[in-house]
Amino acid sequence: MRDPEGTGPLPSPPLPSGAHEVLRADHPLLAEYESRYRGHPASTHSQWSSDYIQREVDIRFFRGNSAYVWQQWDVADPFRYGLATYFTRLHDRLGLFECLAEDGLFGAETYDVVGVLVSRDLLDSISELTFLDDELGISERDVTILDIGAGYGRLAHRATTAFGNVTYLCADGVPLSTFLSGYYLDFRDVAERASVIPLDEVAETIAGRRIDVAVNIHSFSEAPFSAIEWWLDVITANDVQHLMIVPNTDTRLLSKERDGPKVDLRPVIEARGYELVRMRPKYVSDFMQKRGLHDRFPTYYFLFSRR
Repeated sequence: MRDPEGTGPLPSPPLPSGAHEVLRADHPLLAEYESRYRGHPASTHSQWSSDYIQREVDIRFFRGNSAYVWQQWDVADPFRYGLATYFTRLHDRLGLFECLAEDGLFGAETYDVVGVLVSRDLLDSISELTFLDDELGISERDVTILDIGAGYGRLAHRATTAFGNVTYLCADGVPLSTFLSGYYLDFRDVAERASVIPLDEVAETIAGRRIDVAVNIHSFSEAPFSAIEWWLDVITANDVQHLMIVPNTDTRLLSKERDGPKVDLRPVIEARGYELVRMRPKYVSDFMQKRGLHDRFPTYYFLFSRR
């Protein structure tokens, strides 16, 4: 609900028809994924434990303020949403505001910024897709993207809606994420070009397939090195040309360990034949980098390419 001064997020619409029957913790498909993922090298978690998910994610309102997309940090107040909207729209050379819309479904926190309904999902997605186009020209050629830690399918939905030439593959070590992204991408009617690969099928499914870029948005920063290493080995074995990483830790690429020190990922990535070709702040403006939408630290985009 709005706050008394009318500056808070707009009320979320009710769930779509049939959502209550699917979005439930005892759904058989979710239980199947949980069973299948158990013991997989990439299903070892230092943050996304069952207790953490139960505490931080409401399965019915998975787009709400949650571990998937935090929307209520001190650095995510309504005024920052307004600034981020103006800045993002000013630099929207691809016209993504015209083809991507926000409806607030599934609990997404939205704001009306001078007649434009925005969410962090929308604003972050436009920024990330613009970066990928700036660096790799994804709007101009056929591109296959592998999303490692795809969450509920946020970027897959936006990318395939914006670009008819993009094929998107979603993968995640969290059973709930596979379950939700399958539902969400089908609901958004993009499942024909945005497919979900269960964790235990990833290596086999992508073997020999051309993948232009792997993306990891705020995921490696929440995972132990053992799981990250498995993903890096998979993309290296398949000669994925580019790797985009958005960490939660400012300009550092660090794992998150359950016990022991965090691992510096950059040397590990470079040892597999990737070199850093671009590190850019989320907002190419010192003013906005301090006052735009972030988590707890200013956000930076990293792009690695195979040597």
